[in-house]
Amino acid sequence: MKRSLILLLTVLIAGLLSFSCGSDDDGCVDGTYQCSGSLLYECSDGNWTMKDNCGEKGMTCDAGQGRCVDGTSDTGDTGDTGTTGDTGTTGDTGTTGDTGTTGDTGTTGTTGDTGGGGGNASCGEIYQCMVDCGQDGDCQQACYDSGASAEQAKLVAMLDCLENNCAGETDNDAFQQCANDNCGAEINACFGGGAEGDDRYSTPYGNANLNLSVNQVGKESDDPNAGIGVVQAAFATGTIGSWSLEPPGVAAMQSSAVYYVDAQGNIVQVIQIPVFNQGGQGVGGNPVVIGVFPEDDLAMGNLDVSLFQGAQATFYVVNVNWNTSQIECFHGLGEGTVNVTNLGDFKNH
Repeated sequence: MKRSLILLLTVLIAGLLSFSCGSDDDGCVDGTYQCSGSLLYECSDGNWTMKDNCGEKGMTCDAGQGRCVDGTSDTGDTGDTGTTGDTGTTGDTGTTGDTGTTGDTGTTGTTGDTGGGGGNASCGEIYQCMVDCGQDGDCQQACYDSGASAEQAKLVAMLDCLENNCAGETDNDAFQQCANDNCGAEINACFGGGAEGDDRYSTPYGNANLNLSVNQVGKESDDPNAGIGVVQAAFATGTIGSWSLEPPGVAAMQSSAVYYVDAQGNIVQVIQIPVFNQGGQGVGGNPVVIGVFPEDDLAMGNLDVSLFQGAQATFYVVNVNWNTSQIECFHGLGEGTVNVTNLGDFKNH
């Protein structure tokens, strides 16, 4: 694994404050090559850059020649330790060293124990393992070596993209935005995209406009069929990921405001539920938008919305299991402001 991956990873773990790609101690001399398993790297402008993935071609990485070769090379640099050259001990049978016959099948340097992609760890697992290593370069190398060759390539592609596009971003929020704008495909390839393969998360953020107006605020003691504090309209419009807060095929959008007396602190909760027509009957759907205003913070004017201490309101986009009426998945958390323009005696409807 190239040195710059460890340096970049360390920076990502430390809070995305700065990037380092120095080559004073990694042996990078412009015009030279090195192999990491089946991956061929070229030193250019003081940095190691992946040039080719020899394993995908069924070939062997040869740093001396600076190219992928067939299995006849006996330079022994197809693995990180170079043990597969003369002796061929890391091949499937350990007898193909001098003849190099395993080169055509792509098994040398990719099935060994020392970084040829011989493991089965996914890109995300490699990354998390390296995160857990902290500053220990040997530990990070072992994590990298535990991955399958294709997964190693995904990690290299992701970190190369971040390094090439976002290295100048020293602010955490700016870096995250840069990463999403420029390297979303690489990040999704490494970590598998959204929950359970849901491609609607391929664009992770969204924007919501909030506009709720009710003549009354409901209470827990109200008859649920009385419709107090309920309006048949969406109060939250916009997107999360690549999908709408008003899902396609919805029959109606229902919004409500209810005042709850709770041992942990009284609140006003606003909630938006998509209603679908199922055999002539309206049933609750998803996603559901929930806003929570603590009684002590609910006042006229702009209120801060976030999860951080001092926030005056919180908003969530969730999936509800309507068989149990319990939240089963959090899709998103709100960050921004909400402006309260009219406020009555919400404790008494």
